[in-house]
Amino acid sequence: MRLAKLVVRTIVVAIVMFALSFIGHQLLLGHDYVSIVPIMRNTPDMQAHMPLALLSSLCFAAAFVWIYSQGRSSDKSWFGQGLRFGGRCGRLRQRPCT
Repeated sequence: MRLAKLVVRTIVVAIVMFALSFIGHQLLLGHDYVSIVPIMRNTPDMQAHMPLALLSSLCFAAAFVWIYSQGRSSDKSWFGQGLRFGGRCGRLRQRPCT
């Protein structure tokens, strides 16, 4: 995949991730978060860490776009391609228990 396509697709995936995150965390769960405010970071601290959160989301989106582009093939079954993509994404999301 060319770099330009990778960058555009990464930005699109990141925007969709941000939109879905806003819907889930602000619109659906916002009233639940009010009850746990005392144990959360304060607003200035959250805002200070926001650039790192955005960078992390962009890296995550780029990884998903790259994984999808590596497994996509027109001569293979769509079901098998979906299973491979899901398996690779699952391995990406796993974290070692330490």
